[in-house]
Amino acid sequence: MSNVAVLVEAADEVGRAGIAHMLRAGGVRILETAERRLAAVVVRVVPVLNDATLSELRRERAGFPAAERPRYLVVTEQVDPASALSWPESGVFGVLHQVTATSHRLATAVHIVATGGACLPAGLQGALLAELDNVRRTALEPRGLSLSGLNVRERDVLSLVAEGLDTEEISAKLGYSQRTVKNVLSGLKRRHNFRTRSHALAFAVRTGAI
Repeated sequence: MSNVAVLVEAADEVGRAGIAHMLRAGGVRILETAERRLAAVVVRVVPVLNDATLSELRRERAGFPAAERPRYLVVTEQVDPASALSWPESGVFGVLHQVTATSHRLATAVHIVATGGACLPAGLQGALLAELDNVRRTALEPRGLSLSGLNVRERDVLSLVAEGLDTEEISAKLGYSQRTVKNVLSGLKRRHNFRTRSHALAFAVRTGAI
């Protein structure tokens, strides 16, 4: 992991130095502030990970070209689970509770985040899934939508496409006109740039919509 370059940022120098020391012990190369743009990962030490922290990170990332925007590993004492859905757009791909941070855990998390992965404690994974489920129930389902971006009618049509039914059979099964079935499939192709029914079907299966 020695080839992973990391910048450590914290409000107080003692906290920054402590995390930097543990990372060095784990074989991670620590950068100086002037070398920020070379960092594969920025380790940010904060008391609490909440919407205010995420807003600050988004403002920072906006100052970088898209290809150079940093990926953050946040080391924190407290996490607001309600902020979890905003982590990816804020560049947060790793979270560690400060009390559990060891040289090995920090170095492992840095490596995961640097190579395009995400590192979250099991408890936070549960909180994130719970928040996603809350969005699904309160915001998407009342509008006939799902996390996949497909509405109920689209899911119904694609489910029957998956069973091998043609347009006429789908129309009879669902009680829609053949024109409606064709419009549903055409709308899907147009919105998601699908080339064929098979392409749309593969997307639905991959996202768990059917």
